[in-house]
Amino acid sequence: MGFLHADRAGKPSMVLDLMEEWRQPIVDRSMITLVSRKVVQQNNLMLNNIISYNNFRHSFSSLILMQARGVVKFINGENGLYTPFIYGR
Repeated sequence: MGFLHADRAGKPSMVLDLMEEWRQPIVDRSMITLVSRKVVQQNNLMLNNIISYNNFRHSFSSLILMQARGVVKFINGENGLYTPFIYGR
C-alpha cells in the first residue's frame, strides 16, 4: 500500500513512498554538490540520453519539461488527467 505510488502487484509502493522523503536531502543534494565541484560534468548526467517513450524518441530533459507542463495543466484544470512518466513502459 502506498500514498504517492499506485499499488500494483510486485511493486513495493510503500517503500517507494518512503524513499521519496530522502531523495532530495541525499540524492539531489549529493548530485548538485558533485556537479558544482566539477567532480561530475553535467553532460554525464544522462539528461541528453535519448530513449523511446510512447513510440517517440525523447531526451530525458525534454521528457522532464513535458511532464512539468502536464502537471501545470492538471493543476490549472486545463487537463483532467495527469499521466506520470513510467520508465521502461
